[in-house]
Amino acid sequence: WDREKTKQVFRDKGEMFKLSGQVLGPDTAGTIVVTPSGGQGDVLTCPLRDLGGFVLTPLGPGRYHLCLEFGGTAIDLPMLGLPVEA
Repeated sequence: WDREKTKQVFRDKGEMFKLSGQVLGPDTAGTIVVTPSGGQGDVLTCPLRDLGGFVLTPLGPGRYHLCLEFGGTAIDLPMLGLPVEA
């Protein structure tokens, strides 16, 4: 893995959250995929913008699987847990 990543989670509206971050590396052409744990809810995808940035919203409380996809390679990231209360 020759990339670095950062991510931040912000409470957006009510119980909803916004996930933003950046992937740094030699190639920033890719997609981040967020899948709710247990298959409950919609899968969200976001192509990386210039300089590897991304923003995904809205995300409700729960656990999510994060994956970065780069040209046929999928890189699993640690689970993301979003609380019901702040």
